[in-house]
Amino acid sequence: MKVFITGATGFLGKQVLNLLLSDQRIEQVDLVSRKKLTHPDPRVRVHQLDLSEPWSEYDFLEESDAIIHLAGLYDFKENFSQNYQQNVLPILNLVDRVRDLKRKPAPPILFASTYAVGFGGDQVLKEEPLKVLPPTYQSYAYTKAVAERALTDSGLAAHIFRLGILVGDSVEGHFEKIDGPYYLMRFLETAKKLPLLRFLKRIPLPYSPNGFLPLVPVDSAARIFYEALFLPALLEGEQHYYGVFNPESVQVELLGRSIFKEFLPGAEPRPLHKEFPHWIEKNQTKLTGIPKEFFNFSIAPVMLENPKFVSTFGAHRVPHFNEFRLTFFKGFHRCYKPNSAMAQ
Repeated sequence: MKVFITGATGFLGKQVLNLLLSDQRIEQVDLVSRKKLTHPDPRVRVHQLDLSEPWSEYDFLEESDAIIHLAGLYDFKENFSQNYQQNVLPILNLVDRVRDLKRKPAPPILFASTYAVGFGGDQVLKEEPLKVLPPTYQSYAYTKAVAERALTDSGLAAHIFRLGILVGDSVEGHFEKIDGPYYLMRFLETAKKLPLLRFLKRIPLPYSPNGFLPLVPVDSAARIFYEALFLPALLEGEQHYYGVFNPESVQVELLGRSIFKEFLPGAEPRPLHKEFPHWIEKNQTKLTGIPKEFFNFSIAPVMLENPKFVSTFGAHRVPHFNEFRLTFFKGFHRCYKPNSAMAQ
């Protein structure tokens, strides 16, 4: 099998690439990078390419049996323009290029979307095409939904994987940047050094205690993309949707208490989902370093279910938070360095 992969140098992509190269059934891997790179494995061909630019002159897709599209922007601090450029334009260019291929049928596309595309809806996010897009002020969620819709509307064979919140791997807890629950962990790691907080028993934070946050170890997500290459459904020429998460991974309230117990054991979080003061909404990012967009998902968690994913990938299920809780915290203490670029 010959595979084309984008985002192979990213957090998830490196794990997927390692799995591909561990399998002798994979004859060739084409990957792209904005920078000129080389790879020690002779099966890997690296192409210097900006995915946000048209790339009709590249013909390596004619040889590919499958496309894994992982590239994209996941950063709540970035503006709409940056999110559109990195989340939408690449999929538009990819769709155009695949449509122009001489080979028929075209190779199927495995696309890394996100559960965040369900934000703002009042219904459970089902494993089917989106009927409603998230609000535009949620730049990340909205642009990922637009990208997903572009792929859906193309009619091309596609497997769309709506990933939960990627965290460190389940073995070492290794992660590469601050996002998701690591925002709160970084805040408390810094805040515990402030004398005033030693006397606070309850710290107000904007979140709803009843929702669930779908935490997914990165190695679990990588395994799904790898296993999907060998699914019989991959050759059907149809479109499939999967929710790659454990819907009951961890309740927001329990995650918050677990994080406080680890970093500030003398205090506990106080939910502010109903009486969210305007001054906190306006200033909390400056106070905590946590983007307000992240708190939006804590205040109004997406309702989730994924029976199709469970039935298809049951042998490679996403673990419950309790199964990797200790690794999760050990990974943060091992990887987070206050003076490093990650801390910024």
